[in-house]
Amino acid sequence: MSASKPIAKQSIPSFKCIAIYKEEDVFFSLNYTKEDTQFSESIDTQHLESQLHEWFVEFRQIALQTEKEQVQLLISKKGKGKIFRHANPASISKHHNRQKKYRISPTSPFLQSLGLATSEGRIKDKSQKKYRQINRFLELLEPYLDVIANKSKLVDFGCGKGYLTFGLYQYFSLEKKKKFDIHGVDLKEEVIKNNTEIAHSLAFDTLTFAHGDIVDFDGSMDVIIALHACDTATDIAIAKGIRNEATLIVVAPCCQKQIRKQMRPTGPLKELLKNGIHMEQQAALVTDSMRALLMEQYGYKVKVMEFISSEHTAKNIMIIGQKIKRNSPVNRADDIAALKNLFGIQEHALEALLQGR
Repeated sequence: MSASKPIAKQSIPSFKCIAIYKEEDVFFSLNYTKEDTQFSESIDTQHLESQLHEWFVEFRQIALQTEKEQVQLLISKKGKGKIFRHANPASISKHHNRQKKYRISPTSPFLQSLGLATSEGRIKDKSQKKYRQINRFLELLEPYLDVIANKSKLVDFGCGKGYLTFGLYQYFSLEKKKKFDIHGVDLKEEVIKNNTEIAHSLAFDTLTFAHGDIVDFDGSMDVIIALHACDTATDIAIAKGIRNEATLIVVAPCCQKQIRKQMRPTGPLKELLKNGIHMEQQAALVTDSMRALLMEQYGYKVKVMEFISSEHTAKNIMIIGQKIKRNSPVNRADDIAALKNLFGIQEHALEALLQGR
């Protein structure tokens, strides 16, 4: 290796090279200082070698950090190099691109049948968000798997094209070996027909679909799922779950029109919520808070959490209620009344449903 012309000690340039893993490719983040100016750029493995050859002539200090070790190369003015190796005390952060362990493998046949993956088992670019949503949904439900008895009936209201319904069957029934009867319900006859055909073709024996409205659906239900059921449809699903004493109620609410129309804040709240966007946000918060309180009132332990990051969808809240045995029920009547009084609300839809109105 030939040396460049002598450079004053105080201006010796150097760079640090950190490996960055991004999906199937490996990129290198190159951060370097030259003439007191910092530069940063990334380069893929295909062009890394030729770029390094150029920089080896110019740079005298090179630091390479890998997952297992830190390597430093010092090049003298005569072009001689010395290498120093040290064990890396902490693995390199792969925050951006660490390969996440998904519950559903990209090669699962149902993903191909639903058009989310190619025949080679690669998730299509346009389906990446949906694939992550399926896995996130299963990740949130997995801690409750042991409390759901075998031969339980799981009902997915508003199942749509069945992405999550098929995911439930694949992961819980096939991979976790739980004997569940999973039933998808939707208003669209065409999607129900298509889902049924796919279930038959995959031999998903205890996965069925039916055309129908959540309001009219009857029968026993051990687990209720209703994701993005619009406005009071979420409340209908929760009420059906409570009446059936379902082990688990899982909803991701959508819309808050019923409460929004009633809200008449007074005092400082009137100024705080004078803008429509703030009123909408507050209506969502109040609606879901009252849902959680009412579920607690009827014997459920409730968790409210983020479902999908808000960068993907604004409808990113999930409410999970687990039926538990208590010596005495939790009385939330005063808390519910206080919220209603604060915002001038006459009645929450779930409250009316549970009282038979």
